[in-house]
Amino acid sequence: MDLHEDSEQSGAKIVKRFRARATYARFFDKARATREFQGLRKLEARRVRVPHAIEIGREEDGTWVVSLEAIPGALTATAALEAASNKGALLVALAQLLADLHNAGADQSDLHGGNALVDLDGNCYGIDFHGARIRAEGTLGRSTLLRDLSVLAASHREWIRPSERSRFLVAWLRALAPAQRAQIGPRSNFARA
Repeated sequence: MDLHEDSEQSGAKIVKRFRARATYARFFDKARATREFQGLRKLEARRVRVPHAIEIGREEDGTWVVSLEAIPGALTATAALEAASNKGALLVALAQLLADLHNAGADQSDLHGGNALVDLDGNCYGIDFHGARIRAEGTLGRSTLLRDLSVLAASHREWIRPSERSRFLVAWLRALAPAQRAQIGPRSNFARA
């Protein structure tokens, strides 16, 4: 998979290429590109902040591509967290994105700071959904919710103080839909970070 920015046409776009290195794995390139495109469209319809998927297609060399609307000045969440002196607002925005994904039924199997983008205004966008399962809204179970929360918390442990992790947790819980929040139980179920 490969990203390429194309700004020749009106409005910049990102072209995500799906071409596996191993020949046998190329049989799955179309399926991966299709899942990415459909996942982005479905999440956008469910009001999750994701880049707009413009089109899916195939290049002359057989490479499958998904064109996305570019997000000007965007950084990965990992890069933004590394650079931020005050991480509070960024962590709240990331918590909102995670809750929005959970509320929309997105089981993102490859969740990490590189799969979230932060724009110049501090808004967070989810990316990389070719391996995700998009289920019915509000149907993710407790284990999926807590797994995602744990993975994100562990992936940035060295940059985030315990008080900031607590702020993230509270923001995530508040942003969860009531049915999702009920599966988690009271905040007292969480150990102090």
